[in-house]
Amino acid sequence: MVTQSNLQYWGAFRVPNGQYGSDNHAIFSFTSGAIAYNPAHNSLFLASHVYDNYIAEISIPSLVNSTNLDSLNTATVLQPFASVLDKLQYNDSSDPANELGGLMVVNGQLIGTGWVYYDAGTPTMFSHFYTSSLNLAIMSVVGLCQVGNMGGGYVGGYMCPVPSNWQGDLGAPYLTGLYATNISSRTSCGPAAFGFNSSQLSSSQAAAAIPYVYYQTQIHPTIGEFNSSPPTEFNCTAQIGGVLFVPGTRSILYFGSMGTGPFCYGEPGPTQRVSLIVMIIATVVKANIHWEVSIPPKYGLMMLTILLLLKMAQNSPGK
Repeated sequence: MVTQSNLQYWGAFRVPNGQYGSDNHAIFSFTSGAIAYNPAHNSLFLASHVYDNYIAEISIPSLVNSTNLDSLNTATVLQPFASVLDKLQYNDSSDPANELGGLMVVNGQLIGTGWVYYDAGTPTMFSHFYTSSLNLAIMSVVGLCQVGNMGGGYVGGYMCPVPSNWQGDLGAPYLTGLYATNISSRTSCGPAAFGFNSSQLSSSQAAAAIPYVYYQTQIHPTIGEFNSSPPTEFNCTAQIGGVLFVPGTRSILYFGSMGTGPFCYGEPGPTQRVSLIVMIIATVVKANIHWEVSIPPKYGLMMLTILLLLKMAQNSPGK
């Protein structure tokens, strides 16, 4: 069993700042976190800003163990961001994937996953795609493809290879899963792991999926309820962005996060309600929208004064 004490921090590097593509979402900030190692170039494929989920390739510079960001080396962009999700084809009437779940390099191709952020209707069954090459500028994309029969909310996220010494016992060369998205009825409420073979991905038939572990909401809430407060191993703040088999062990590591405070901060008190009303009025005035706002009587005079001041500021020179 691998524990936190077995992990050693080697260092870090910085991703490039700036725009590397056709629009202002072609940046490395606010990324979904999808990442894949490319052994051919000793490089990484990374997702862009979560609004568009483009993919780029960067170098891996020497790691530096320092708490000073200025001391870290910065990666070089090897391939600028290219669009992937808008090239996908769909075999059902579900909403198109708008989140990039995971990436993996296999035999000179990118294997990826996509999922629907708010899949509240009939949950999509499709989740995986693959590219014709690793050349982002000219590659074609096939997918989305179905993996198993649990639905994209269980398999359309992180992926990793299964070590060769485990493939016989587990029956698959790769692992995939998705965990704790919104609409909890369509996803796993705990770490999920399914075995699959990327060579079976097809737009015409489902690839087999071998379930290793998953947690269905209201059926197996064994590690925590959706509204659990710490200490717990699951609640609605939980997220997992990556997974790997630790070589030479019987352990799988999931990398993610979970909130450390109470499940809910409670109902707003008088101070918070006043702040909310001020924010609403400021937004309405800035947009020049006429909108009636319900204000508690004891705050009426104060809110009227604030509204008049905001209106005066709007009409003053230079505003």
